[in-house]
Amino acid sequence: MIHYFQTILNSMTDPLFVLGADAKISLANKATVKLLGYSPSELIGRDVSLLFADPKNVPLKDELFLRFQQDGLLRQFEATWKTKDGDTIPVLLSCSVIEAAAGSPPVDDLTPSAKLGGFLPRRGLVCVAKDITEWKSAQALLSESEERFRMIFDMAPDAIYMKSGGNFTYLNPAALKLFGASRPEELIGKSMWDFFHPDSFETIRERVKQLQSMPGGAVPFSEQKYLRLDGTTVEVETTAAPVRFQGQQGVVVFIRDITERRKMIAEMLSDKVKLDLALKSSGMGVWSYELRKNLRIFDAQVCRILGIDPESFHGSAEEFINIVHPQDRESIQSALQQTIASGQSYAVEYRVVWPDQSVHYICARGQLVRDASGQPVKVKGVIWDVTERKQAEEDKENLQQQFFQAQKMESIGTLASGVAHNFNNILGSIRGCAEMALDDVAPSSRTRRDLERIVQGVESAQKLTEQILSFSRSAKQEIRDVAIRPIIKNAVEMFRASLKGAVEIRESFNSENAVVSVDPNQMQHMILNILTNSYQAIDKAGGVIEVGLSRMNMDARAIARIAALKTGEWVELTIKDNGCGMDSATKERIFEPFFTTKELGQGTGLGLSLVYGVITGYGGKIIVESFPLQGTTFHIFLPCKNYPL
Repeated sequence: MIHYFQTILNSMTDPLFVLGADAKISLANKATVKLLGYSPSELIGRDVSLLFADPKNVPLKDELFLRFQQDGLLRQFEATWKTKDGDTIPVLLSCSVIEAAAGSPPVDDLTPSAKLGGFLPRRGLVCVAKDITEWKSAQALLSESEERFRMIFDMAPDAIYMKSGGNFTYLNPAALKLFGASRPEELIGKSMWDFFHPDSFETIRERVKQLQSMPGGAVPFSEQKYLRLDGTTVEVETTAAPVRFQGQQGVVVFIRDITERRKMIAEMLSDKVKLDLALKSSGMGVWSYELRKNLRIFDAQVCRILGIDPESFHGSAEEFINIVHPQDRESIQSALQQTIASGQSYAVEYRVVWPDQSVHYICARGQLVRDASGQPVKVKGVIWDVTERKQAEEDKENLQQQFFQAQKMESIGTLASGVAHNFNNILGSIRGCAEMALDDVAPSSRTRRDLERIVQGVESAQKLTEQILSFSRSAKQEIRDVAIRPIIKNAVEMFRASLKGAVEIRESFNSENAVVSVDPNQMQHMILNILTNSYQAIDKAGGVIEVGLSRMNMDARAIARIAALKTGEWVELTIKDNGCGMDSATKERIFEPFFTTKELGQGTGLGLSLVYGVITGYGGKIIVESFPLQGTTFHIFLPCKNYPL
């Protein structure tokens, strides 16, 4: 029997020892000896305090006597043993009372059994110890992990909570703040569905299904609405993953409050709308040039300004340069390279040619953008169309020139008028004296012939003064409403009859019943004068003179380019030749009195100045276009009456 009992004890992997009523070790198995490093003789009969790291704190002693008087059962203990070498070992002790059965020999009759390593007391405690070193290490690691987990979660700026069975089990401080709670107890154990906004129910149900179908995985971020304790709504972005926490299977949920982000996005969108509205109102477009990709990115407004089809534009350098006016391409590239090299602002004006060949003036401004390392990555900026401004500047310059020309012509006309009146008085006196002298001279007298020549010379001089007075608008005119086409037609026919050489006259009269207020004879004389100038400027062999008449409605823009006109119906008379043309210096003086390019004795220089005076006197305008070797065109504008003849 003893051999059988010995085999059982020594085959146990856990230490087992027996204490007598005096708390001394009476028996110990091989596992006990091996774990502690003592020999059986060093253990048997020794006080149980030998086994503990702190001999003064041996719970078995007190508990032993207590259990002797009670039910004989003893609960488990955790304790720290100390080996013979001084090492400490955490153990879990399970002890119970043992007592010899009735009729058994008294304890004194039980001789110590060397085979058992001790002796069995009649009454005492049997204790089984379990080495829990690994379990304690794992528990320490788990505790450290949980502590680290709590520290990380508690310090996280985003809200994190855990739920199990649909209820809160853990919330970090950020989550408490998100839900408007001050203590975890306000939320722990409550159903999550009480804090989901009804608008998000369907989304959350779908995400729960996703979690159940993908164990170990996480659902992607999605936007939802939660309810705070006070019932207010908070917009959030969440993701979730399954987790085991405190022995329970649950879900950890990460929440990011996007209320401020939504507000910021709304403000940014509002600012963008305002910016887009401002840019659209100002006619500006936004562009950027990606240096590393050599790519130009234009918004719709830029494409419109540049005359580009946004659907077909790919942003290449060639596409952009091809629309820039050839004379401006070098200046654009130079300005861009200077901005990249020096970082100075990009500022340039250039022209672009639209598909319809119309030319538009563009103003561009931009700034260089660098990356974190300071390397240039792009140039971005705005452009706007300045065609109207450029046209206005040109119109202003033309108006100034026309104003100065008008002032000059008016001054010359005033001077010519004064000279002509005085000169006409002198001529009248000379002519009167000569005619009186003729009455006193015989018809056959040689003196008579001299006096007649004097009278003829005076008559020629008086005709000249009449022309001067006509130029200055001082001469008497017979202005009435007449159809302009017959006057032009008669003047052309008269001129054609006097032509010499192979000169062709082409007519293009597009207005049959245009009525103007003019002096018919004066108007006809003016047309003949211009035709004569055109005839004298062309090569008589192969020369062409084109005479055109059209009716037109002047809008504000046309008026701005033609000074002294008003909006309404106008008649335009054009006389064009393919002659030698004029340089700019000659063109500027063409209407000056007494200015002529003809040889001495072949012209008075009053012809075109009279034309200028006549046209302006009618409230019209005359414009000359001419370039050397490219011919000359006279444009005559006269106000048109609103009724047919």
